[in-house]
Amino acid sequence: MYDLDLFRKNVRQEMYLQNLTLKELAYKTRIPYSTILSYVSKNSSVTPSVFAAAKIACTLGTTVEYLVTGDDSLLPKADRKINSIATEILNLPAVYRHSIENLIHGLANSIVE
Repeated sequence: MYDLDLFRKNVRQEMYLQNLTLKELAYKTRIPYSTILSYVSKNSSVTPSVFAAAKIACTLGTTVEYLVTGDDSLLPKADRKINSIATEILNLPAVYRHSIENLIHGLANSIVE
């Protein structure tokens, strides 16, 4: 058994970082929306099967180990650095997060153009 609260937090964090909605995650994993919702809802005690957790992790580009423990040591070093920076940004007050997001999106768009 693993910490469901940590699983929920990590799934939601990855979804946020990837600008992914619950409906999109459900579609990409082929897990029903209501089931995905039960996995990530704060007051739910529904535990995803190993198969479902693996599908979610794969879709989010991470590992089951990361989702259930927060330990990203099995991820490539570059991904660990990105996760570390993302966690720091997510811990900032919303006004600063939005400024940083806008800066990153602006830079990304200027590079693509």
